[in-house]
Parts: sequence; structure tokens; C-alpha cells
Amino acid sequence: IIIGVIIAITTSGTKGPTIPKSSALVLNLSGELVIQKTWVAPAELFIAQVTGQGQENPEILLRNLVKVIENAAQDKRIETIVLQLDGFGGGGMDKLKEVGEALDKFKESGKPIYAVGDYFGRSQYYLASHADNVYIHPMGALLMEGYTRYGTYFAEALEKLKVTTHVF
Repeated sequence: IIIGVIIAITTSGTKGPTIPKSSALVLNLSGELVIQKTWVAPAELFIAQVTGQGQENPEILLRNLVKVIENAAQDKRIETIVLQLDGFGGGGMDKLKEVGEALDKFKESGKPIYAVGDYFGRSQYYLASHADNVYIHPMGALLMEGYTRYGTYFAEALEKLKVTTHVF
């Protein structure tokens, strides 16, 4: 009976989703871009799934994202990519560059890319810069910080001036 149930479960799988012609691939990037996901205890993961709670800090696996973009470039049913960047938490420059290269290869296939968001920070705008069209909410914001921005260090000057600082 157990073997029969296992065979029935494995063979009764539903077919994957059907993709109509002239479709857009919407990449709702929600979370941090990572090379390897953070380990989570299986019991905690099970409880979160059963209770319907999402991850506290969602993560996007880099190789999965790049693979999806590469497959979309070859899929004749997909005509465009829409980057939904509102929930994107960013990632290291090496990871962003790899995703940007995949987006550029997608554009080489003659298909447009659209970037949409309410607020663009450094990482969001880096990915949006690879898009053909960028749409931002009229009341949204764009924070343009350079990648070489560092906090200024005044310790030596403050010592010479005999200034005491209180950081809150």
C-alpha cells in the first residue's frame, strides 16, 4: 500500500504553468542577492511555511536569477523582462555585475527590459541602468551615492582642536 501511494503521488504531478505567447517575465526581486543562502533550521523553516510567515530576511540566489534571465533570452514566448525593484535589498558589486551582464545578453536578443519601482537606491539603480526604460513613481525617490563613498574620519583633526564628540 505504501509503495502504491508513493507511486501515485509521484506520477500524479500536475503539469507546469503554461506560458502564452507574447508574455512578459516579471522579476519581482524581493530580498538580498546572495551566492549561497543562509542556513535555516529545518524546524524553523517548516513552522514558517505552515504558519504562512515569510522569511525575515529573504534571499535571492544569484545562480537561479542569472539562469532565469538566460532562459528567458532563449524562450520565444517571452518578449520582455520587467524588473520590479521595490523589495530588492541589493548585493555585492560582483553579484550585481553578473546579473547586469545577464540582462545585457537578454537585450542582445532584441527584447526590451523595463525597470519599475517607487524608490531606487544604489543597487536598484545599478540594475535599472541595464533596462531600456526606467519607470519611477512620481512621488518616489532616487538616491545617487557613489560606490566609493566612505565616512570621513576626523579623529586627528578633532584631537588637535581638542574637541570632544558625543555620538548618538
